Amino acid sequence: MDKVKRVFIDTCIWSLAYKIPRKNRFKSEEEYKEALELYIKASEFLKKNLEDNIIYMTYFQVMEIFHVLGFRGTKLQLKIAKSITDYILKSPRIVKVEIPPTIYKKCLELSAETGIHIWDFLCILPLKDLIDKAYSMDKHFQHKVFKEFGIHVENPFGIWITT
Repeated sequence: MDKVKRVFIDTCIWSLAYKIPRKNRFKSEEEYKEALELYIKASEFLKKNLEDNIIYMTYFQVMEIFHVLGFRGTKLQLKIAKSITDYILKSPRIVKVEIPPTIYKKCLELSAETGIHIWDFLCILPLKDLIDKAYSMDKHFQHKVFKEFGIHVENPFGIWITT
């Protein structure tokens, strides 16, 4: 049995795992099938991590997940988005971390310096000393700044996107 890991799972993966692709939103059957396959992989990946590992996230990310699920792209009903975030807030398998006030300034500085959304820093920087691994598909997480902080980022699907 593998050792329990402390992991961060980026919001884009949470979104993929909960939003079922709608066929009418794709230009071709092939694109739809690829999206459906990615949805299934993301759902299985999230389920396995919830069973096998401890997931760390900031309270900011919990709110970001609610926003992405309920207000961006293919929108889930708000009551469903809220029930997912309620689950996250109650789950003993997910450790929620407050963002210390000193981190906000650092996130602003890094965002201005790198051009990476401040939201990415607010999600991961408070966790850098708490996690063993970060999972993301966001190209921003390939930036050297995350390596400099000692954050090991892995893309579980091999597809990089820019959020």
